[in-house]
Amino acid sequence: MDQDLKTIYNRIFREDGKVVSVVFPKADGSLRKMVLKKASLARFVNPHASESGKQAAKTRDTNHPNLIRVFEMDQGGQPRTLDLNKVQTIRCNGETEFVIRSNLGVTFLKQSNS
Repeated sequence: MDQDLKTIYNRIFREDGKVVSVVFPKADGSLRKMVLKKASLARFVNPHASESGKQAAKTRDTNHPNLIRVFEMDQGGQPRTLDLNKVQTIRCNGETEFVIRSNLGVTFLKQSNS
């Protein structure tokens, strides 16, 4: 995972927030808001997965480091995949941060919602 992806990942899974929402564009161009909770996804892992299935998951993680597995709180909670390259805003603890990408890397523009 490159430094920009790590920076965004660390902003989403920070120590000071249990619930974080992110906004990103869907394939049709409309915006999607996803409310995430820090949670272990271990209960969703198939304990009976074949060796080839386990290897495929490792290969997917290696080849697509921008795709991370998250736990979405809506609809009773479900595992989802989030593309870190598409995240536009991150909201946590009453503060929204806009993800600014440039050739110098990723920065965040904060906006207080209080």
